Order: sequence, then structure tokens, then C-alpha cells
Amino acid sequence: TYIEKIGIQLPPKEDDLADIPDPEASCASSLRQLNLHDAGISTIIWSTGFTGDFSWIHLPIFDPEGMPIHQRGISSVPGLYFIGFPWLSKRKSGTVYGIQDDAQYITSVLAKHLT
Repeated sequence: TYIEKIGIQLPPKEDDLADIPDPEASCASSLRQLNLHDAGISTIIWSTGFTGDFSWIHLPIFDPEGMPIHQRGISSVPGLYFIGFPWLSKRKSGTVYGIQDDAQYITSVLAKHLT
């Protein structure tokens, strides 16, 4: 509604095949062994996740490691919420498939706050 209201022109929506669930893991390779030398692989980069940059938030809501302090995404500052973190409320919270549950919870809290 906001985008339409202020007239932002967006490119057409594109479907992303990566967003389609694959419960049978049909996209997975059947490869079970790989000789790195024969395959010409000399480097492995292992990236297990990313973290946000909260340096722009100047509020006393962070733990000593710089992560937001919250209960199920709700901070101690009224109106400040977080979503998309692993284990926000469930194991799947940090994934595309898990955000829905957390978003529903946070919006229910917001709805109560607004009424």
C-alpha cells in the first residue's frame, strides 16, 4: 500500500525457483565422493551465516556481543521489533520458511498495542 501510495515504480515480480520447497531433495546431487585434486578444486570457502549491522541503532538494547536483547523478537523499546534471527522462537526462525510464524506473533502483539 505504501509503495502504491507514493508511486514507487518497481520491476515486475520474478518467481524464484529456489523458493519452491523440495521435500524429496530432488535438486541434490547423488555425488557421494569427490577427489578435489582431480576436480581442480584448490580452495574451499565455508560460510555458515551472516549477522546484521546494528551500528545505526543507538539504544541500550544490545548484549555484550552486540546482538539485540529481545523476547520472541520484541525489544524493551516500545515499537522496536526484530525478525529473521535463528532461534527467535523456533529452530526455523532464521529461514524463509520460519519467518511466517514469528511475523504472525509480532503482528498479533502490534495489533494488541494499537487497539
